[in-house]
Amino acid sequence: MNIAARVVEIVSGMPYEEFLQKRFFDPLGMTETTFWPSEAQAARLCGAYGPNKEKDGYAAAVWVF
Repeated sequence: MNIAARVVEIVSGMPYEEFLQKRFFDPLGMTETTFWPSEAQAARLCGAYGPNKEKDGYAAAVWVF
């Protein structure tokens, strides 16, 4: 993914984030799509779960920004 993003930067002449914003997110009306969510946006993220330490259930993941 990183190599593909770098190729896009070189070919387009703009940062990857800017390229995605102008070519995909804006035309599709994706007004809240971001690489760096605000605290308000992070609060609306869906939960992620994985096995707990005891391996007999699940535990919620902790988002760190």
